[in-house]
Amino acid sequence: WNFLDSSEAIRKQEYSDTLPRASVQDLGVLLMGAGFEIFLKGPSLYAFKGLAGRFAPIGVHLAMLLIMAGGTLSAAGSFRGSVTVPQGLNFVVGDVLGPTGFLSTPTDAFNTEVHINRYYMDYHHS
Repeated sequence: WNFLDSSEAIRKQEYSDTLPRASVQDLGVLLMGAGFEIFLKGPSLYAFKGLAGRFAPIGVHLAMLLIMAGGTLSAAGSFRGSVTVPQGLNFVVGDVLGPTGFLSTPTDAFNTEVHINRYYMDYHHS
């Protein structure tokens, strides 16, 4: 745990108070009685309450691992390509897409032939 050491850093917190005659141990006993989880480190005390404080760091780390795994999979197993096709002509998907990573393996969808009947653009001015 990273404990705040300086008085200035503690006073900058959203909620702070000064208890001149209280001991850290007594405060810990009172907070434990109120349902807080307590960590003592020398003259410093850290307390939190509720399940969010216990499991939020685990959820954050799992989310980061999922993001990294998704980015790696996307980089190693995707395809990229572009094609210019006039109206009335066909193209095969597999002919215009190329692999971008070593895990890129084409599927049956790559044999799909696409026919362009008509191409148009609508512009809406506001």
